[in-house]
Amino acid sequence: MVSAYLASAQNNYVPGYVIDNHADTIFGKIYQKTKPGKGKVVFRNDEGKKKTYYPRQIKGFVINDTIQYQSILQIENAEAAAYHVFGMQIISGRLNLLATQNKISAIFEAEDQQDVNNYYIEDRESGKFYKLTRAGYRKQLAARVSDYTELRREVMNKVYKYEEIPEVVKKYNEWIRNSNR
Repeated sequence: MVSAYLASAQNNYVPGYVIDNHADTIFGKIYQKTKPGKGKVVFRNDEGKKKTYYPRQIKGFVINDTIQYQSILQIENAEAAAYHVFGMQIISGRLNLLATQNKISAIFEAEDQQDVNNYYIEDRESGKFYKLTRAGYRKQLAARVSDYTELRREVMNKVYKYEEIPEVVKKYNEWIRNSNR
């Protein structure tokens, strides 16, 4: 009975790796029921040693070579304390789009976005993250795509809803690729 339980627990780990703050890659397995939105990832290295990492301790982690998470330094405002969160990368390019999620447990079952709490844009040139809030996303997003005048205008003229931010980022990244910028 105990051995069946232990075998079951071992099956809850999937291949993955963490990237530490020195940019070293540590291969092993990620606990499948990890909830990065809760601010931690449970990892087991190749020797079987288990360790829990928090966003400030690592740069990110990857599950099954497909699902990437990055540690994001989140600053709400000048008065608030800065803290780190994990964001799932949903679009990569000149602008990376990441999402933090309230209910992240369904991530292994579906590749579509689930219950997005906040979007973040990472400008790959500067390495900075920009939080897109529901209240101010149009101005925030327009500032990130300002060199693509037509898209900036569409964002400011309310062509895109908050839920359509991924479409805007894809369109911008495609424009960058096609214009060789």
